[in-house]
Amino acid sequence: MEQGIHLTIEGLNKIMSIKAVLNKQEISDGLNIAFPNIEPISRPDIKDINIKNLHWLAGFTDAEGCFFVALKKSQGSKLGETV
Repeated sequence: MEQGIHLTIEGLNKIMSIKAVLNKQEISDGLNIAFPNIEPISRPDIKDINIKNLHWLAGFTDAEGCFFVALKKSQGSKLGETV
């Protein structure tokens, strides 16, 4: 994405090839109709699980994540509530 490849037809096809194998390891009928020229790729082995770009984490959380905070009554807390 830093190089803008995702903005080209080839880049979009590569993204769709990756998407095709994420969960079921096969191309769905709907995806095949919308993108008839894509070929599924093999899922790479992830060897380095460190987050190298904090913007990725922020974007992923913004798009797919949520946080929930609840207050509960607690007799063991000095304030009478706990998070």
